[in-house]
Amino acid sequence: MLYVSGTDRSVQLCTAWCNRHATENRHKERKGCPVSEVSNGPALPEAKSDLFRSLGHPVRIRVLELLADGPVRVSDLRHATDLEASNLSQHLGVLRRQRLIVSSRADGQIRYRLSSPEVLPLLAVAGTLLRSTLQSTSLQLFEADAGPREN
Repeated sequence: MLYVSGTDRSVQLCTAWCNRHATENRHKERKGCPVSEVSNGPALPEAKSDLFRSLGHPVRIRVLELLADGPVRVSDLRHATDLEASNLSQHLGVLRRQRLIVSSRADGQIRYRLSSPEVLPLLAVAGTLLRSTLQSTSLQLFEADAGPREN
């Protein structure tokens, strides 16, 4: 389920409706459903913006990468990110509200996992794009530093 900024109640109602109606096709036919409106209409750019905003901090990217191999305990996330519990909790909250991660409790410990593996190719493409852009910029800087050659 997508989180659409400012429509918490609509998303809750949509979730309840989806739970009662199991098929994707019936869901898409429902008029007024926030997910249908996001996937088919003008709300899509806004939803994408919210998604990318939630990915807009290095700690949140790191957390998603740490969850790539499966569920991770909060204590292990704290150790890997070197953050205070309250700071990590804020970042986890952003990712939870965007429905990128989900939590579960086992043996008295909270574990987080990715709610959808589709986030991993998105991160990989972002890395590829960044490397490509940096290589292009480096080449342009190198050529500018070389300047015109004198004979």
